[in-house]
Parts: sequence; structure tokens; C-alpha cells
Amino acid sequence: QPTWSPDGAQLAFVSDRRGSGDADVYVLDTRTPGAMPRLVAAAIDGAAWHIDGWSPDAQRLLLAREASTAAPGADGAGAVGATRNPAGQTALYVADVERGTVSPLELSSAATGRVARRARRARPGIAPDDSTAVRAADARYAPDGRGILLLTRAFAADSAGGLGRQFLHVSLLDPASGRWRQLSAPAAYDVEMFDESADGHYLAYTLDQDGQSQLMLFDQQLQLDRPVASVPAGIISSLRFDASGRHLALTLESSRSPADVYVLDLSTQVLTRWTQSEAGPLPAQSLIQPQALSFPTWDSVAGQPRQLQVLVYDPGSNAPGSQAPRAVLIWLCGGGGNQCRPRYVPFIQYLAEQLGIVVVAPNVRGSAGFGSSLLAAGEGSLRNDAPRDVGALLAWIGLQPGLDRSRVALLGEGYGGYLALQSLSQYPDRLLGAVVAFPPPLTDLPNVAEIRGPVLLVQAGDAGDAGDAPGYEVAQLREGLRSQGVRVQYLAAQGPDAFARRQERDAYHTAAASFLARLLR
Repeated sequence: QPTWSPDGAQLAFVSDRRGSGDADVYVLDTRTPGAMPRLVAAAIDGAAWHIDGWSPDAQRLLLAREASTAAPGADGAGAVGATRNPAGQTALYVADVERGTVSPLELSSAATGRVARRARRARPGIAPDDSTAVRAADARYAPDGRGILLLTRAFAADSAGGLGRQFLHVSLLDPASGRWRQLSAPAAYDVEMFDESADGHYLAYTLDQDGQSQLMLFDQQLQLDRPVASVPAGIISSLRFDASGRHLALTLESSRSPADVYVLDLSTQVLTRWTQSEAGPLPAQSLIQPQALSFPTWDSVAGQPRQLQVLVYDPGSNAPGSQAPRAVLIWLCGGGGNQCRPRYVPFIQYLAEQLGIVVVAPNVRGSAGFGSSLLAAGEGSLRNDAPRDVGALLAWIGLQPGLDRSRVALLGEGYGGYLALQSLSQYPDRLLGAVVAFPPPLTDLPNVAEIRGPVLLVQAGDAGDAGDAPGYEVAQLREGLRSQGVRVQYLAAQGPDAFARRQERDAYHTAAASFLARLLR
């Protein structure tokens, strides 16, 4: 992500210029004709960098360091450098651009909370150990250049019912003194993103309230924090103040509308739509607004069954054959640090509206947006507990009137594809089959021999090339399933932009819709 310095003279970017496969940080000084980019921070130990921003004096870069996980998503393509996952918190560093040194932003004492920027100088561009570095999901320099704004679970005020560090919030940290204060109001929701006006008057941030975004505006002069009522229900994906600090631009989408740009006038609270994305021939009101429900899992919290959220896309009386119990598709878009949210997804709308399938999208353990406890419950050695949530959902489906428990299938992309294969192996008698698209490496997939239902495997890359590990493993899975009598369909595309192009994406959706229509008929 190329990032210009405030004076527009220097450009910081992440690149694999050394050809080692590592994502390093370089700075190009455009004031010198013919200048070559200088290495500022080299990736080490399999970790990659994310550029959080420049200091106002253009002398320092704020960097985040995290493991590089290039697991392909729905577009089938990875990217050079780390992809910042808002669910996680990464170690923060300060790079001195002129000297080419990198130092962690550290806590010198847990008792005082003071921050020390110790001058542990390794060779230029190399960062020391990050075990004591301050961690955040996002960070940037405050406009005054002294403080650092953090989206973090650290420095949490233990309020809002003792939530403590369960949820992400915005804090302001002064590295020189170690003083900090929480800016966003304590809430039982994650803060998704934030921006501060250039004069420091306003802080805008969004809360993830059960999958919908609530825009909040904090007047730092009046110490007044209030929701913005003029923004309709939806998901906000970006926030940015203009130079005057009087207008706030945001990108908003919903299950009935693609992402569009809006501008909020802070003085009048009037929201103006600036773009009108093409939504196709279907009227917006015909699209399904999913209902957020909950279902009990197999374990308990504080003596009560753990409740997980599920979004239900129910075509209702408009569905073909709506008088009879309807088939169900479990869309595995949560878990693994992801979150199922009511986004604009025409393919899911087609499955519900045109095929009459009730689509249910659970946020299993490991999903973001519901606190650090649920997120951690699906990590590490607990990762294999998520399929048990699918089992609990199957039990819940069996109790819902109008749903046919004998016609249930799965759809999973990325991590969801891995979870679909796990679920197929654990509940072969309760699931008819699955669409498994762009799964991560499958070397630790257990109980493959238990899979019985038909599977549509979709993979980017050359599945016949043993050097392409994810594609090669999917090809192995395909042949292994076929050898045990499982009906397997396979769809693959080559190239770095595989399935990002419309033609290939449409081919994938057509194949998946056809597969599911036959499976759930």
C-alpha cells in the first residue's frame, strides 16, 4: 500500500525487490531525480510489514509487523505483504527514515504503563524481538505528531459491565510520557475503524453492532460522544475527514445495496450520497434483508449455553415451493478471524430468491466482532471445535418449522472451505454435500475417509503443479475422494488474478448454483 509523506516528497511502500519472497518496506525520495528506493525495514522470520502511516514531520514511519499468510480468498489471489486482519493485533514499530533503524513501541513497565522507545539498534532495517511491543489492530500518528491513536484491546478501561479487554476500542497514547486515555466510549462491541480531523476536534469511529456498523462522532472539545442517526443501516468500510474537518466521507453497503460513497456534513448532520453503484435489473426492495438470530452451542459460558449469531436469508412466501419444507444451505463465512455480515452478495440472493433455498450464515467460534473470548475459542488447539458449532446449528435447523433437515448442504470459501470439509467428515449422515472453494493448505485435514456426500472443489492455480502447494493438495484431495467413491466435481483457473476476473467468477457461481440446485432438489 503506497503511502505518501505529509509533504508529498517521499513515498513508502512494501515490496519484494530483493526477490526473496519477503515483504520489505522501502522509501523513495522524489526530490532527488533518479533516486533509488531505500530499504527501511526488512522482513524477518517469515513476518511481513504493514505501513500504518507517517509522522507529521515526515521523519518516522509507524509500522505493524505480522506473519504473512497468503491464503487465497474468494478471488483466488494472494498479495505481496501482510493483509491487516482487524480481528488480530499486531506488534507496532517506529522506523527512523533517515537513519534506517527500526525500534519497537514498547511498554517499559506493566506497573506504570510507561512506554520506552529503547535505542536497540540492530543493523539498519532489522527490527528486534517484538514480544514486548505494543499491539494494535490499527494505528496512526495523531495530528499533533506527539500522540499515537490505537485501535487496540490494550489500555482498556474496565467498565461497561467489566468487559475489560474483550473488545477493540480507540485509545490515545503519548510515547514520551507513557500516558494514555481511552477515546471511544466503553461498549460491548468492537470498534471497526476510526479517523481524526486534522485539527483534532472530532474523532469518528464505527461500532460493529451485531454485524451492522454504527457511526459515532466524538467531539473532543466538548467531550461529547454520540451516534450519527442520519446514516442508514449497513456496513461502513472506510472513513475519512476532509482537510477542513467539516465533512466526513464514508463508504456504505448493505444486503440490498452495493458499496457507495457518502459525505456527512458535521454542522448539519446531513448525509449526501455521492455515488450510485449499478445493482442490476432487480429492484433493491426485492433483495432479502437477513434476520439476525442465535442458536445454542454444545458448551456453556457462565453456566449458560453459549449463544452464537446466525444470519438467515429466508425467501419466505416468494420462494418456489414455499408451502413445503425448504432446503437449507449453511454458508460458512465466519470463523478463522472472519465474520458473517449482511453485505451485498448477489450470489447468495440468487440462491435464496431464485432457487428457494434458505441460506443460514453462522458466526462460529473464531469469528471476529464478538469479543476476544469467542475469537480465541477458535484458535490454535481449539480450531477443531468450530465444526462442533456446525453440529449444533444442524440440531437448531432440525427444530425450525419450514426447514427440511434432510436437505442441508454447505458452502465455504477460504477458511470456510476447510471448515466445510471438516463438517462433512464429522456429520456425513446429516449433510448432503458441499461447495468447497479456495481452501487453505489441507495437510492437517482429519477424517477425510468419512466424507460421503458430493463435493464441488474450486481452486485457483495450476492443480497439476506440485510446486503450487494449495492447488496440489486440492488435486490430491480430489483424487483421494474419488478413490473412495465420492462424487467430485472440480473447477480450476490459472494465473494470479484467477476468479477475480468477472468471466471466471461467473463460471464459478454458475457451477456452484447448478451443483447446489441438483443436490438440494
